[in-house]
Order: sequence, then structure tokens, then C-alpha cells
Amino acid sequence: MSKTFLSVATAIVVAAGAVATAGTAHAATVRTVGPGESIQAAVDAAQPGDTIQLAAATYQESVQVEKDNITIKGAGSGTGGTVLKPPATFPTNHCGAHQAAICFRGTVDGTDGPTSHATGFVTGGRVTGVRIDGFQVGISLSATDGTEAYGNTILNSTSYGVTDTVSKNSTISANVISDVARAGVYVGNYNIPASHTVVTGNKVTRSAYGISSYDSSGVDVTRNAVTGSCSGFFSFSDSYRVPGGELLDVADNAFSANNADCPGQYGFPQAVQGSGVILVGATHATVRRNAISDNVGPDPLSGGIVVVSSHSFDPTDATEEGNISVTSNALRDNGPDDIVWDGAGSGIAFSRNACGTSSPSGLCS
Repeated sequence: MSKTFLSVATAIVVAAGAVATAGTAHAATVRTVGPGESIQAAVDAAQPGDTIQLAAATYQESVQVEKDNITIKGAGSGTGGTVLKPPATFPTNHCGAHQAAICFRGTVDGTDGPTSHATGFVTGGRVTGVRIDGFQVGISLSATDGTEAYGNTILNSTSYGVTDTVSKNSTISANVISDVARAGVYVGNYNIPASHTVVTGNKVTRSAYGISSYDSSGVDVTRNAVTGSCSGFFSFSDSYRVPGGELLDVADNAFSANNADCPGQYGFPQAVQGSGVILVGATHATVRRNAISDNVGPDPLSGGIVVVSSHSFDPTDATEEGNISVTSNALRDNGPDDIVWDGAGSGIAFSRNACGTSSPSGLCS
């Protein structure tokens, strides 16, 4: 094991704790919800700026928030804190349709997919200190601006842990996410070029695509730890890419032993197994100072850091990937190689990466 790898790996700390929140003009009210009471009723009665304080208990609810600056604050995300379980019957709204636990929802002229647009944003919401177990989606941010999801535990989701779609300026931090069928954290802001989304300090295990981004711009993925999944971080950009590029920064993460096997699924045809960082069709992306180890698989996207074109996956994509910097990463024992590049694109630079093997050769320093 190299000294460089050790120094980078030991410098990565998965943060935990709260994120400071700004005040609002409204004289905020704390609305308490106790065992047997309705979280949704408290949200419906709340005014912008209010906090919904949840007592330690188990609640069987799906909660939708369509107001600005609402905070949902649990009594802790441990087993003795605030626990959300699926209700016997989901409500007939967006959150219920996705069988999600907590949804912050603005107005979207579509189905939250890549052709959708937000026509009205819910701003400034936050959710923290909640344990969510057994939903299809844990926390859904849809058509939101400046929403925060931090310090939660999300388990056993049949689709996603946290989704951030058609939204901007979100912060997803210090969550513990495990045993998720698709991705622990999924960012798809699609047609919103002016955004800065931060995914930081999360611990993700056994969650298919780990942390993933699709056709999104202005995404920082920092100081996360992902293990036991099919990939650590997976970015895919094709015909719906945001004009001007992803402006993607993947820095100071630890991606190790992501050797689960995901067959081609969910509209993406290629199997994924044993991948640390995957960039498919990326533009304006930086991958730096990550510790990436023991990601091994037999597929074209297997390896430590994999940079490839999107053309073979989406023939309609006419944009050439480029302006990608892969620098100062510490990689070891990834297979088939620590770094894999298909040679496509322009402005692709590899520098100061401490690793053993690459394809083509010469990409390790």
C-alpha cells in the first residue's frame, strides 16, 4: 500500500452534524408532533418559517411539503429516535404516487424526468434527524430551491435514498444510506443550468449506483464514503445534457469495494460492477484527491476511474465529452485497471494520480 494512498485515505472524514440554517422574516413557530399524531396535519397547518418538531416515535406516513421554509426536525435518526415507516395506504399526491417518505415539491410541467421543467420552486425547506425505513424513495426534492436534507438515516428503499430532481441549490449532507435498489443519492436537475448542488459527508453502503448524477450541472460531490455498491459515483450525460457542461467536482471521497453487480437496467443498457468513479459523456468535470480502492469487475465500466464516451450508450448524443481533469487521486487494486479511458473527447487530462495500472498505459504518475 503506497504512502500516497494512505495519506489521502486518512484525510477523508465522513462528516456528521447539522447544517446552519438562515432565519426568515416570519415569526417562526415550532409545531410539535407526538406519537399517534399526524405529521402531515402539522405541515398543512404550518406557515413559512415554521419547524415541525417530531417526538421520538414510529410514524406510518408519507409527508408532502409544498410551502417555503418548512423544517421537519426529528428526534434523531437512530432506532430510538423518529422513525418513519410506510403507511398502509399512500396518499393520492406526488409523494404517495412515488411511495416516498418525505417530499418537498414545487410545480413541474412533467413527471420529474429529463424533459420536465420546474415552473414554480418551493424554497428553503429542510429535513433532519429522521430514520426512514422501507419506502420506495426516502426523501424526494422536486422543483425545490435551497433545500437541505442532512443527518438522516435511510434504509431499505426499493428505488432511491434521496432524489434531487428538477431542483437547484440543494444540500444533501451527513446522511447514512444503505440497502437501496437504485442509488443512495440521485441528482437530476436536467434543464436548470444555474445551480449549485452539494452532496457531502454522506455514508452510502449497498446502494446500487451509490451516488449518481444524470444530465446535471453545478454538482459538488465531496467527502462521501461509498462501499458495497455497484459503483461509488456514476455520472451519465447524453442528449439531455445541460448546455455548458456539468461543472462537476468529485473531490476527497472514499470509494472502495463497490463490487455488487447491477445488470443493465432503468434505461441504461450497460451492466455496472466494480467501479469507483464513472464519467460517461462528461463535460467540464474534475475528479481530484479521491481514495479509490478494491473496485473490481468484468464490465466495460469496471475499474477505479472510468472516463468514456456516451455515444455507444446513446447514439442520438452529438456532443463530444471534454474538459475533464483527473488529478491527485490515490488508486490501488482496482480492476481491470485503476484508470480506464476510451480515448474519446478533447481536453481530457490525467495528472499526479498515484496508481498501478491504466488503460491506455501512462495515465498513472
